[in-house]
Amino acid sequence: MPRWLGRAAVLICLLLPRGASAAPIVWQLNGQIEDSPSGNPLEGYLPVGTDVNFLLTLDSASPDLCDATGAGFYHLPGGAVDVNGSAYQAANLYLEANNPDGSCVPGYRSGMTMRMFFDTAPFSAAVITWSGDGESVPHVPPSSAEFSMSYVYPDAVVSGDVTSGAVVPEPSTLLLMLPALSTIIVRHRRRQR
Repeated sequence: MPRWLGRAAVLICLLLPRGASAAPIVWQLNGQIEDSPSGNPLEGYLPVGTDVNFLLTLDSASPDLCDATGAGFYHLPGGAVDVNGSAYQAANLYLEANNPDGSCVPGYRSGMTMRMFFDTAPFSAAVITWSGDGESVPHVPPSSAEFSMSYVYPDAVVSGDVTSGAVVPEPSTLLLMLPALSTIIVRHRRRQR
């Protein structure tokens, strides 16, 4: 087997998307508003059909604020929502893992819930829910979920579905691999001559 083929296989393994174990993980969830009842305060700003994109930073090393076996409650590093070309940074982001409403009572299988709270946005909160198991911070984003946005929390006034989720590659990891990749390419080209 040519030496370059083995190096290429190693490089491909390094480039495959996967969650990190101790570093922050960034998720991008894309969805669309499906329901915006008439007369709600966000009706004109977030009508049905509006694309909503969530950018969420998770850290598997975040401490469990519940410290109860079977229920997880985590304050996560950050999140943002992009709607109508405007991005809004969340003031706080929490993950409840089989822990409805942050009750810290083990034994409920409620799935996963992320709650984002905003200080400077036309909405005060966004909630994303999906089925999931376990009590820890997940590494893999959901491919489908439901979300709602509130003018005054907790009253949801618009809602929709997340239609795709992906882990965003960390730019610093890709930058670290560029010198090695360029070395492999240069050596391969020299051997071809």
